Amino acid sequence: MKKLFRNTLILILMIFMSGCSLLDTESLKIETPSLVKTPMDGKWTVSKIIFQNDEENFFAYKDYIGNDVFITSKGIIAGEIYLKNPTFKAKRIDSEEYLENKFNIDNKKLNISAKYLTILNVYNQGTLTYEMIKVDDENAFIHKDGVFYKINKISGEITEKEFEQVLNRIGKSS
Repeated sequence: MKKLFRNTLILILMIFMSGCSLLDTESLKIETPSLVKTPMDGKWTVSKIIFQNDEENFFAYKDYIGNDVFITSKGIIAGEIYLKNPTFKAKRIDSEEYLENKFNIDNKKLNISAKYLTILNVYNQGTLTYEMIKVDDENAFIHKDGVFYKINKISGEITEKEFEQVLNRIGKSS
């Protein structure tokens, strides 16, 4: 009986010990998924400028109102600025808490009544370039350097041909 117990115990220990050495560490690497479509894909237009603090000069930014913003997973065109192959990180977050803690701004100043926001961080070569705040399917903000650019959706789809035409118009090529 002792011999059977000892052999069973040794067999169980061998199974557990050998299980640890058979792990393939190459298959445990986690890769970031690539987005085929961002949560904000489409053609947008800048409709309003809101400053994080009230000391900014509105007239320096008034020319941005009416500019189109094109957002795809391949690139972003905002006015004359083109970000080629940006990377994105998206998250859904409580609106009031996020705006107060991150920007020290009240959601009423931005006229946001939604409980949750979709935050889309846009990185260009590893550097955070834009923080996009999607309120709903039709309204969003782009935050850059203390300025909130309110954007409204014009179209949910941008064809590759249209994207290329805009790039050619601003003198950039993909």
